[in-house]
Amino acid sequence: MATLPVIGKEKTKLVLWGEAWDADVRGDMAVLNAFMKENPSIEVVRKHFPYDQFFVKVKSSFAAGTGPEMLRCRGNWVVEAMKEGMLDPVPSWVATKDWIEQNIDRGGLYNALWEGKYYMIPVNHHFNSGVIIYNADLAQEAGLKDLFFESWDEFMVAAQKCTKYDAAGNIVQVGFSAHTDPIYMFYDALYQLEGHMMDEMGNPAFINDIGVQAMQMYLDFFTKWKVDDSQFPGGFDIFPQGRCVMIPTGLWFMRVLDTDYPEIRYAFTVCPSRTNSPPWHTYDDSWKLVVNTDVATTQKEAAWKLIKFWTQDEKIYTKWARIVGEVPANHTLYSKPVFAEDPDYSEYVKEAKYARWPEAIVPMGQEKFNNTVLEAMQAVSRLELTPEEAIQQLGERLRAK
Repeated sequence: MATLPVIGKEKTKLVLWGEAWDADVRGDMAVLNAFMKENPSIEVVRKHFPYDQFFVKVKSSFAAGTGPEMLRCRGNWVVEAMKEGMLDPVPSWVATKDWIEQNIDRGGLYNALWEGKYYMIPVNHHFNSGVIIYNADLAQEAGLKDLFFESWDEFMVAAQKCTKYDAAGNIVQVGFSAHTDPIYMFYDALYQLEGHMMDEMGNPAFINDIGVQAMQMYLDFFTKWKVDDSQFPGGFDIFPQGRCVMIPTGLWFMRVLDTDYPEIRYAFTVCPSRTNSPPWHTYDDSWKLVVNTDVATTQKEAAWKLIKFWTQDEKIYTKWARIVGEVPANHTLYSKPVFAEDPDYSEYVKEAKYARWPEAIVPMGQEKFNNTVLEAMQAVSRLELTPEEAIQQLGERLRAK
């Protein structure tokens, strides 16, 4: 059995980069403070960055060779760093490959493996669809209570009841915000039509009739069902304003509402499938803990010791997940009462089994791939392209060179 490394007597200092969002800061600091209490010879400082700046900072720091000792960031942000040998592989004393694959959701691992080794430890099951948060008061005002939908049509009819218009027929209250995180509306439809996002080479696998159908399903929100307006701001902006009743999003948004809008009564329901398939939803790139390989050995050992403490001490990991409002990446925890019996978490942990994820690491990068698809979706929602034209254009823009 592998032995744990012994950290020296001199104080080892680490810098952890993370997002500046309040719940993330509080959750991470709860872990760091507990870890430093148990390990007084290690000091960890967390540096915070706003989300839009964080991505740029991570990319530029690794390009310049100035990255911190460790990060909690999106996996896709450091894929190139992993391929170029800038990340430290997960040591066996932290987690063996078998342990990772038996305990961590597969969706969180697709971009963490390179040449047979894992370089990242996912910390959350990243929902951006599959479960809906709704404004309980606005739903009740529309005659709806304890929302549960047997079919897609039933869901859309309920969304129509929640949609309000002015005298000119313009939407003033969105029933369902399809363009809150629109990319997942398209990917979810692909999977529910038994299609795929990409092939094993990273080329788009939806340049076909299934892709056209999925794009049409997105357009239907605006033209057939008329429950959303593409000119409106997304749901993250208008839901807190009381101008949107339902949005598909992750559990993390609950923490935004709790902190900034405590007056809003919200509840959760499952987003039904558009077809007769299971309600597949897209596993968004999860947040992962990574260690910079270009730092002192004592720092790497201390960083991995922190990661093991963070992700394998059940009490610590559970406390972190509940502070930040995330479903843990370790699916063995889903049956625990603290998640399975909590009304805020129960729908999410039940739906986790329906997650699908990219079939390969995309040569152009997942962010660029997603943004290219998003541009086409926006053009379709504005009636600038037909679904057929959008899919044809994506075939030309997305194929790996």
